[in-house]
Amino acid sequence: MSVIWLSFGALFGLCVVHYAKKYFWDYWDMKGPSVFLSFPIIGHAWKLSPNPHKTMEDLKATYGNLFRFDIGPYPSLVVAGFEEFQEICRMDVFNGRFFGILPAVQTVFGTDSRGEVFGVSASNGQTWTEQRKFMHQNLNMAGMGKKSTLEDIINQEAEIAAERMASVAKNGTVQIKKFFPVAINNIVWRMITGITSSQDDPFMLYLTDRMNRHFESLSPSNITAILQQYFHRFTNILDKLNLPTCFKDLYIIRQFLDNEFKKIDPDPNGLYVAKFKAEIQAAASNPESSFHGTDGDFHLSGHAVDLFVAGTETTSTVLEWVIWYLIGHQDMQERMYEELDKVFGAHPPTLDRHDNLPFTQAFLLEVNRHSPMGLTSVPRFNSSAVTFRGIHIPKRTQIVPCLSTINRDPKHFTDPHKFDPKRFLDAQGQFVRNDHVVIFGLGKRKCVGDVLAKAEIFLFVAQIVLRFKLTPATPISDEIELGLAIRPSPYSITAVSRV
Repeated sequence: MSVIWLSFGALFGLCVVHYAKKYFWDYWDMKGPSVFLSFPIIGHAWKLSPNPHKTMEDLKATYGNLFRFDIGPYPSLVVAGFEEFQEICRMDVFNGRFFGILPAVQTVFGTDSRGEVFGVSASNGQTWTEQRKFMHQNLNMAGMGKKSTLEDIINQEAEIAAERMASVAKNGTVQIKKFFPVAINNIVWRMITGITSSQDDPFMLYLTDRMNRHFESLSPSNITAILQQYFHRFTNILDKLNLPTCFKDLYIIRQFLDNEFKKIDPDPNGLYVAKFKAEIQAAASNPESSFHGTDGDFHLSGHAVDLFVAGTETTSTVLEWVIWYLIGHQDMQERMYEELDKVFGAHPPTLDRHDNLPFTQAFLLEVNRHSPMGLTSVPRFNSSAVTFRGIHIPKRTQIVPCLSTINRDPKHFTDPHKFDPKRFLDAQGQFVRNDHVVIFGLGKRKCVGDVLAKAEIFLFVAQIVLRFKLTPATPISDEIELGLAIRPSPYSITAVSRV
């Protein structure tokens, strides 16, 4: 053990020297407002409080909509205003995905023959363009064969989840934190492979547990998480010491999925994996394609990891927040129920009548505005040095859009800290869009799965509210739980059948 700790100390010391030199060189290269006292390696992470929303709002009030706030050892520019973020998203120079250039991420997830991370979310360049195009064309409500197929899958899983809620509620209270991920992951798995899994399927439980472990280890203020993201050797050391690692679980998941896809005989009726394998076959004679050969095989598992990450963390977190607000605002819950009941009655909810539900739309949008699923959107980087609004930004600076400050900007939202769905309704009670709410990002790097996520959230919420009156079984707390996403502290509900 002493040898290991000595090796760790030596490695850490070398990292400090190397990155201190790099840090101080880069520090003076970026011109613009900068938060005081950024340390080498960890940056400004030490300044994040247990309430990171408040921290970022205070920093915005002091430094404005653009300021340097380093997350990890790389210079980082926080974008705290909507107009600035919108302008950045329109500039191709800012289209790089920052995680894709980190050695730790490249080591864990693997890279193709172009040196790009497998999948869509962390890849860059031509690989990203090709892989994103495929996902965009096939990950939508009409991209799974018949138009209704994916909607039917979501509704079936939502109905199963509602039945499970009814069963659990008969014997006690329902713990919400881990209620949704398995159901959401079942949708992803069915969509990709056509294979249906039960709520207690060992494969799906294992996959979901691994995902949850990964997400719980990540937080913007978690110093060891930051070290592991930037230094893959640090992760190896923690692994040898049998300590938690951020990326080990995702690495295991990717290997696991690689093996599963080798076993699957894809359904030829237009499912995602079948279309992807057809793309691989079409690229067999084109070594320039990111679908060519083994690159294509590994990109398939990369797509699956991307989709599972989005489902397990993003969609499930939003659903947790929706239920949290519903039990805390009983009058709004009843108004939503009456609206849903008037439109659907005893029939399953459908997406084509979504526009007939103005209050439901307003409520769901306000949840996303008031409690965004994460403190920030996924970081970008600039492919070359650029001057933006008077600030010189060196090449490959980490660009961090702050969803918290963007969605609570008093310039665009009256009384922004108040939860008020009526802000999205006009005098006649009709839904009014507000494009200043940022949920899934903006521009070309916007989350490709936003249509799927919105459909899942709407159909799950509609099924549950139509069937149950929800009340808190534990005191409602304003405390939050930090990880990759920001979610409410664990809570339980009672669910009384309405039918």
